[in-house]
Amino acid sequence: MSKGEVTKANILHHAVSLVSERGLDGVSMDAVAEASGMSKGAVTYHFPSKAALMEQICTAAMDAFEQRIDEMAEKENSEYPWIQSFLEASFDSASQAPANQGFNRVIASLIQSDRLSHLVSERYETWQRKLDREAPNPTLARLVRHLSDGVWMADAFDVAPMKPAQKRKLARFVTQALREVEE
Repeated sequence: MSKGEVTKANILHHAVSLVSERGLDGVSMDAVAEASGMSKGAVTYHFPSKAALMEQICTAAMDAFEQRIDEMAEKENSEYPWIQSFLEASFDSASQAPANQGFNRVIASLIQSDRLSHLVSERYETWQRKLDREAPNPTLARLVRHLSDGVWMADAFDVAPMKPAQKRKLARFVTQALREVEE
């Protein structure tokens, strides 16, 4: 990693922490600079505005999530590798570690931003198309996505989250149900 990439990663790390603690509206570029141990000028060199910084956080999170799904799907030995991987990645993303829960809360707050909701919407459309291609029919593909959204939200907001074993069982149940519908 170059020095500039390390600096950007440091800024992103501190911005995620601040948004997780304070919410999107409670974070300023001054606060990010202070938390990062840099001048505001150094922060704005890499991210010219708060919107650009938040967009990068959102994009990086979605890129990492999709990459994880694709990597899992390559290794998956089932009739529905992308669906199975999507469910598992969705079910695991908010509950893997306390730090990840904070990051998911950041993403949840960013989704509420008018400026960033288009990024999320576009990415969801891409994921939905992948699910549609693999599912026996589009209605089941929507069901899979909405089910995963609900589990993710419960974890991200800590509202009656499921235990990991329950999530694994649910993912297996869904893929089994898809096989049965197809027959």
